[in-house]
Amino acid sequence: MEIIEYTARTLRDALEDDAFWKAEHLPITRHRALSQIHNPRADENDVLLIVAYDEGGAVMSYIGIVPDWIYLHGEREKFGWLSCWWSDPEKKGSGAGMAVFRKAWEAYDDRLGGTSFSESAQRVYERFEKTAEFMRLQRFTFMVRPCLASVLPERMHWTARIRPLLRLADKIAKPILAAQLGMWKKRIPNRSPHYTSDTLERLDEETYAFIERVRDRDFTRRSIEEFNWVKEYPWVLETPAPTEEDRRYFFSATARTFSIDYIRIRDDNGAIIAFLALQRRDSIVDIQYVYCERDAHAAVAHRISLYMASCNACLLMIYQPWLRAEIYKNGFPWMYMKKGHKPSIISTRYDKRRLEEVSLQAGDGDSLFT
Repeated sequence: MEIIEYTARTLRDALEDDAFWKAEHLPITRHRALSQIHNPRADENDVLLIVAYDEGGAVMSYIGIVPDWIYLHGEREKFGWLSCWWSDPEKKGSGAGMAVFRKAWEAYDDRLGGTSFSESAQRVYERFEKTAEFMRLQRFTFMVRPCLASVLPERMHWTARIRPLLRLADKIAKPILAAQLGMWKKRIPNRSPHYTSDTLERLDEETYAFIERVRDRDFTRRSIEEFNWVKEYPWVLETPAPTEEDRRYFFSATARTFSIDYIRIRDDNGAIIAFLALQRRDSIVDIQYVYCERDAHAAVAHRISLYMASCNACLLMIYQPWLRAEIYKNGFPWMYMKKGHKPSIISTRYDKRRLEEVSLQAGDGDSLFT
């Protein structure tokens, strides 16, 4: 077994290597590689990808790392987010998966964490001596359009057997929810808070100055360069059908609908009162970042409700209890709401008491990309 660490410099070379892209199992897609290389917080020698190859050159396992900066007690420190960890199930027992995992910890001197991970990865993290639970963000998932037949089987596989019944339930619920949504839209003029909003293609200096002013104890303090990098170099491409490259990559590379939308909200005097980063992926809208004035909560909830009313997404995911309360208040119709959490892990090298002084948003790590 041979383990190769790809840095920003060597991954750039791999983009021109035909043999790298002919692998049966791709360790990364071209657009993810480009994104990693252009990460404003990645140095040329930062390790971005670790791959284990067998004697014949076939990919056995890989793990990605997203270089970042974190801020503790006002001090900046280099950090990495674990991402996209995969092992060939046909090579089970080879030790390749744990080999690349441990290599990642060595490469970053144990300065690692993770936010978006599978259940199998979580089981490893819980047993690994260098990881500890970081934060468990509350998550509230609203179903605003019937999509039981498409959503439930992905989360509870046994429900695939009753998909016809789920389709029937969706069919019955659809006109009811559509009527409720129509009634809500008619009430908007009498109940909407006073604000205006626009969608940004790129974050500008004025909006970033607002974020800097209202952000509180941010763990990563994403800069204007990072927000614009995420928009310019997405990990998921919008295509009507999976590509050939997509079929050889275990993680998602494409989606029928995918966008990252930055929404700015102003009050009647033209002052910025909120900034939102929303990720739309097929049937799901995920509110990844919320920066706002305290008296702008109603406007934020109303703008998100309008976004859901204007698109065909089925599920809305939010992470702030106050936002859930405001959605209840504005009367936006929904089929059901499920409470859950979004876990994260971090290296045990960090003092728990210091970590209690920082805040994490849903888009931190690699979450905004995926």
